Amino acid sequence: MTKPYPRRTLKTILKAHIPHRRLAKNLDVLVYLDYLLFLSTLVRTATLEARQMNEKTLRVPHLHKTIQLSLDRFRG
Repeated sequence: MTKPYPRRTLKTILKAHIPHRRLAKNLDVLVYLDYLLFLSTLVRTATLEARQMNEKTLRVPHLHKTIQLSLDRFRG
């Protein structure tokens, strides 16, 4: 079975950003799942935006219109 993401690389990046904290063993999994949830929300809202404009394909302008809304929703 192939790995969905490089766990060691993600743990190294997280430790570099948060150097003086103890990190949970499954923190990389939680960050990855949050990333996937963000992407699915972004695509879903952009798809709704495209449908409101009566277009069948998702394009870059639809993503640009909805990215700020998705970022605000996931701000911690």
